[in-house]
Amino acid sequence: MIFVGSIISRGPAGTLLNNPCKPCLLAIITSCNAVNSRFCPGEYPSYRQEWRMLSLEDRQAYIAAVQCLSRSPSRLGFNGTTRYDDFVYSHLAVSDDTHGTPLSLPWHRLYVQIYEDALRRECGFNDVLAYWDWTLDAASDPTQSPIWSSEYGLGGNGTAPENCLLDGPLADLSPQYPEPHCLKRNFAAQGMYGAEYTAPIVEDIVTNSTTYHEFRERLETGPHRFIHLGIGGEMPELWSSNDPVFFLHHAQIDRLWWLWQRQGANGRFRGYQGAIDVEEVLKFSGLADDLTAGDVVSTETDALCYKY
Repeated sequence: MIFVGSIISRGPAGTLLNNPCKPCLLAIITSCNAVNSRFCPGEYPSYRQEWRMLSLEDRQAYIAAVQCLSRSPSRLGFNGTTRYDDFVYSHLAVSDDTHGTPLSLPWHRLYVQIYEDALRRECGFNDVLAYWDWTLDAASDPTQSPIWSSEYGLGGNGTAPENCLLDGPLADLSPQYPEPHCLKRNFAAQGMYGAEYTAPIVEDIVTNSTTYHEFRERLETGPHRFIHLGIGGEMPELWSSNDPVFFLHHAQIDRLWWLWQRQGANGRFRGYQGAIDVEEVLKFSGLADDLTAGDVVSTETDALCYKY
C-alpha cells in the first residue's frame, strides 16, 4: 500500500547529481538526445522534493529564478511579453490537444521539465524543481499551506474586487495573456475544495486504477481539477500557467503518474492499452524542440532524468 501524503524523496536535495544533459532540452544538443534511450546519461538522476523539504534559502532561490524569468524578454519574439509569458503562450496554443486527452500527462511532464531547464539555463537556478503535495494540506486548511507564505512561498490570496495578488514576491508579476492584467487568485470559500484531494482519495487513484485511461481520467477530473478550481484566479483558465504555483502543482501530478507507473510486479511503463501513441509528437509552438510521447513515458531518459 502507498500512503501518498507520506512519500517524500530521500535523495540529495538541490543537486544535479552528475547529470550532464540536464540543461539540454531547450536547445537540444545531438549528443544529449539519444531518442528512446532508456537510461539517464549520468550516474544518478535528479531528485525532486516536496516544497516543505526545501531549505528557506532554496525556496527563495526558486522564487528569485521565477522573478528573473518574468523580467526577461520573450524568446518567441512577441513584443511586450516576457520569457515567462512564452510558457503561457505555449500552454494556450496547444490546449485542445493536451487537456482531457491521453496526451495530457506526457505533455505536461515535458512542459514542466522545459520550464525547469529555462530557470536553470537562463536564470541561474542551481537546484531541482520542487513539487507541492497538496494532500499534506487537504485534511486541515489548504489556505494555510506554507506554499502561500508571503516571505518563503508564492504569496497568498488575491484581494477584492479584482482578486489581484498584492503581497509576496510575485505581486509585481504582470501576465500578458490573454491580455495584460495583474496576477490573480481567488481561493474557494469551501476550503479550496480540500475534501476532494485528501491522501486516501489520491491513494485510491494511484493504487486501484488498473489502466492508464482510468488513472488519467480520475486524476485529471478529480484532484487535478479541484486544485485549479480551489486556487481560482488564473488557475481555472486556459492561461492557468500565469500563476507559478501551476508548475509545482503539475510536478505533483507528474509525481502521482510516476508512482502509478511503479505499481504491479512489472510496473506500468508501457501498459497503456493503446491509450497513447508513443510516436505522437508533443508540440510546444516554438518553446522547445518537439519530442514524442514515448520519449517521456519514463522520467529516467536523456530528455528528463529525474525521480521523486
